[in-house]
Amino acid sequence: AISDNIDFLDLYSLLDTYPRGKDRVELIRSLKSSSAKIHICGQMEIDRCAGDKDWNYYVGSQKNVVLHPAVPFEEALEIFKHAKIALNSMPFFKDGSHERIFAALACGAFSVTSASKYIHESFGANKGVISYQPGEWTNISAEIEVLLTNETKRAKLAQAGRDIVMTYHTWDSRVEAILKTLPSIIINILTQS
Repeated sequence: AISDNIDFLDLYSLLDTYPRGKDRVELIRSLKSSSAKIHICGQMEIDRCAGDKDWNYYVGSQKNVVLHPAVPFEEALEIFKHAKIALNSMPFFKDGSHERIFAALACGAFSVTSASKYIHESFGANKGVISYQPGEWTNISAEIEVLLTNETKRAKLAQAGRDIVMTYHTWDSRVEAILKTLPSIIINILTQS
């Protein structure tokens, strides 16, 4: 019998938090090349998985990692404008995305992200985004190294991703899509009542 003392919400939180932290830490640990200078802005979530351990504990001794305090979103956009590559760990979005990918591409940075069906369908191959499966951090490290040592290739691929974002993934394009589809949704709802 299941004990009445089990806090299932707490267990769910741990099942959600651990893979996020594991993916982020292992992605950064895999990028040991001196050409991959990694700037981390913000703190780790303090929870039962990490305890009181922070970024410094997990990756602070890595020579190519620079830790910074959290920054507001507007400042993050300025950082993306100067970044060559933006890392986005989101192993929990299997068929979705995160605004960090689109914002980084819009600012001219190439994006490296956890695998997602939506991102694959939106960008395909060689269009500003490369993705990796959990556990394939070493493979992605080699791909990042190629991009960091070939600025022409990196810039060309980042521009291809930016073009896709500016065409299909701006707020204006989202509003346009809503205005196209919303009337038929409303009509369907009204006719079913």
